[in-house]
Amino acid sequence: MIVFVFFLTVLIVFLVQSYFQHKKFYKFSENIPSPPSFGLLGHAPYFLGKNEQGRLEMLHQLCLEQKTYTKLWLGPAIMWMIVNDPKTIQKILLSPVCLEKPFFYKFLRLENGLISAKYDVWKIHRKALNYSFNLRILQTFIPIFVDNAQKLINDISVNLGKKKQFDLLPYATKTALNMICGTSFGLDIKNVDSSLIGDDVFHALEKLNKIISARSHSFLLYSEPIYRMTNYYRDEMQVRKVCYSSADRLITAKRETLSPDFDFNANSDLIEKHVIQKYMNKEKSVDDDMPTRKIFIDHVICNDTKFTDSEIRDHVYTVVAAGSETTALQSSHTIMLLATHPEIQERVVAEIKEVFYSDEVEMSYDNLVKLEYLERVIKESLRLCPVVPIIGRETQATMKLDEFEIPAGITFIINFYTLHRRPDIWGDDAEEFNPDHFLPEHVEKRHPYSFLPFSGGQRNCIGYRYAMIALKVLLVYLLRKYKFSTTMTYKDLRFRTDINLKLCTEHSVSIELRQ
Repeated sequence: MIVFVFFLTVLIVFLVQSYFQHKKFYKFSENIPSPPSFGLLGHAPYFLGKNEQGRLEMLHQLCLEQKTYTKLWLGPAIMWMIVNDPKTIQKILLSPVCLEKPFFYKFLRLENGLISAKYDVWKIHRKALNYSFNLRILQTFIPIFVDNAQKLINDISVNLGKKKQFDLLPYATKTALNMICGTSFGLDIKNVDSSLIGDDVFHALEKLNKIISARSHSFLLYSEPIYRMTNYYRDEMQVRKVCYSSADRLITAKRETLSPDFDFNANSDLIEKHVIQKYMNKEKSVDDDMPTRKIFIDHVICNDTKFTDSEIRDHVYTVVAAGSETTALQSSHTIMLLATHPEIQERVVAEIKEVFYSDEVEMSYDNLVKLEYLERVIKESLRLCPVVPIIGRETQATMKLDEFEIPAGITFIINFYTLHRRPDIWGDDAEEFNPDHFLPEHVEKRHPYSFLPFSGGQRNCIGYRYAMIALKVLLVYLLRKYKFSTTMTYKDLRFRTDINLKLCTEHSVSIELRQ
């Protein structure tokens, strides 16, 4: 009884506080289009009782009915403006008063990570880390991608000749984590204790995403005191311990490789030459005077910004989680799309064989650029399956949007999933897998903000070029080695969302060797 009274008191205080915080929004929002609401419950009943797939499909349906934006009330106090129009999205993402993330990004508990940091923090940290992701640095990662791609095709070879299909995603996830260790931390995972990043981290990240998603979809759990009374909070703390411990081990392992007498600020152009030597040229030694650049972890640990231990851990955790999930999910999604479209798969393979006509042809950035059809395939995969289907922004001051004066404190939800599937933008085959959507003559007719797999504006994804290069290398090795097939059809591919967009089923495929 005491617990119930306490819970009810906290709930009432939360609702009253939220009401007065959002009171100014009621009059402002009167003329913004929205679906029919349910009194004090607002639009919450549209989503109640639905799973992750059902909520995504309901949001998609509601957004298709309003071509520009729509408002949704989650209960009496929480209002979101859902946006899926390219012109409006461009205004929001480029606006100097929309650079802040909404309150629910706090649920990530990564106050210093680039994804969720406050703008004043993000601005300093992004500037410090940008150099680690420039094209010159990324090109030196290609041999690391190749090494891990070769390991991936060896790992999945155990499934050759088997009638039962296998799930590709766990293999891709392990590969993506190894890539992150090599490129961002200068560590060869094969020579590091297996406890550094193990399967427990993958499972912990998966569970954590589900918990954060569940909290985001229940406005009652927005209150921290109420949330801490639930099993979600207890479970979250348990899986966070696994994730944070892994990040701490990565940082410790990296620090142990650094000479205590080495002055990184005085040698800012130098990085892990043993990694460059291992991957860039296994036959030759690297010239000791070769100027290279610092990789991500060097910038984080040894930067003039003097990141605190907490900031370092947040950045490491963000890169491990975001970097590995993007590469793993998108490569697996793309293989599934190609397995359900064998004619497109064969056209990709023909192009790969034309560019890489022998084993002696270098896996270089210049050669990867020649794979124009593969790039269209990857972009079409990103269109239909954006790894992050929804993002948020919050106004910090009044802004003009069409005929509306948007006050400070409004949360915009930018819906890339619906944006990428609008028939008026992508044609009658908007729901179909068609790489020709990205032929130059079609691209030039569309608004530049019609396709945003890595967001846009100042706070776009820092690793978008990393992801594109890594995806190309992985797909080249997978597709020229194996033919992928599946018993599923394209219509069977249904999606759900926690934080990322995922298949409702496993990425179930069969493989056979190519001749």
